[in-house]
Amino acid sequence: MKTESSERMVDLARRLRAAGARFYGAFWCSHCFEQKGEFGAAAAKELPYVECYPDGFHKVARSTLTL
Repeated sequence: MKTESSERMVDLARRLRAAGARFYGAFWCSHCFEQKGEFGAAAAKELPYVECYPDGFHKVARSTLTL
């Protein structure tokens, strides 16, 4: 991510973290990528981000086939 963060966005990300908020996203989701881009690189590092597919997409797809 190459966008710059304003001080306001870094402050917002820190406040979200302090409030216990979580940003759930997926590495392949264009909307999640755009949202992180709105925060900018520095603020995105401060976001309490939770990856919904930490083991990759194919592992999730395989495990749902066995249900």
